[in-house]
Amino acid sequence: MPGSHLTASKVITASEIQRFAVAIGAMHAQYHDVSAANALGHRNLVAPPFFFATVGLSAGRVMPSSMLRSDGMPRTDDLPGRVVAGETSVNWFGPILAGDELRFEQRIINRFTKHGRSGALDFCVYQRTYSTADRLVVTEKLTRISREEAPAVPEAVTHSVGEANPAEALPGVCGTEILQTKVKFRELDLFMFSAASWLTARIHFDRDYARSEGYPDIVVHGPLQGAYLSQLLVDMAAPFGGDLTSLAYRHHRPALCSDTLTFYGFANRPVERDGAAHVDMDLRITRSDGAIVTSGRGTLRFAESEEAAEEIVRRLEAIKSKPTASVSGND
Repeated sequence: MPGSHLTASKVITASEIQRFAVAIGAMHAQYHDVSAANALGHRNLVAPPFFFATVGLSAGRVMPSSMLRSDGMPRTDDLPGRVVAGETSVNWFGPILAGDELRFEQRIINRFTKHGRSGALDFCVYQRTYSTADRLVVTEKLTRISREEAPAVPEAVTHSVGEANPAEALPGVCGTEILQTKVKFRELDLFMFSAASWLTARIHFDRDYARSEGYPDIVVHGPLQGAYLSQLLVDMAAPFGGDLTSLAYRHHRPALCSDTLTFYGFANRPVERDGAAHVDMDLRITRSDGAIVTSGRGTLRFAESEEAAEEIVRRLEAIKSKPTASVSGND
């Protein structure tokens, strides 16, 4: 019910940061080498931006298999039935470092039911904060959705390009394309992310179980998509002295391990806010047939004028990469 409250705290270790970074393919030195982090002005290893999710995903959920449901979720989960990710929005206020005692607080702020073609859907909206003893580092709002029983074939999977699908009625993008990267998540990538974040839902690592729920293949985690989007944006902005301040996204259909996904980013005109230039990015993840898997928006901040930020966008457009890669970078 609204107001339900969960708190947790843990000391972040260097090995946890390193494992998460490897799981999402983030191999920059500041995530793995203390001296490299020191050179950037940090007292210890820096966590990748989406590392906070490992705390939120595991809080109150580290338990033996005897306490899990057949789908891998805890018997004490807030939602019954089959659970999928809905919308997520994140704001960053500072980095998480190894040695920080990270304090996590979660409240359920809304809960409601909608009725669709596949039956009743239960929605649970959470507000989460992540802080250290002296500063707020991340806020997160997310929606989880459940139905009592999975349909024979999940509704989102049955749509193909060209069919009438309300999920495709998305606002158009009119910005400058500065990101286009193809990624194929492999079975091992999904397992590594599940392990690094203690996400025990079996649809992400057990192919036979995923097929029993009607999916053609194991399902790419929503938080893994968020982690990868955030890392792509940080990697673009960092060489120009920029950082990522916010990311919001929603899922329209499952992304499957067998899909080759394309991550797109479109930069809108820089706008000056609070003494810095902010570039809002329209984001899309599509599968190989062009169907949109995930859409969203992120904001990059540069300590520059609007005119200087416009030049940065032009330079990013000129150097945008289009590689196809696995998350780990291994063949």
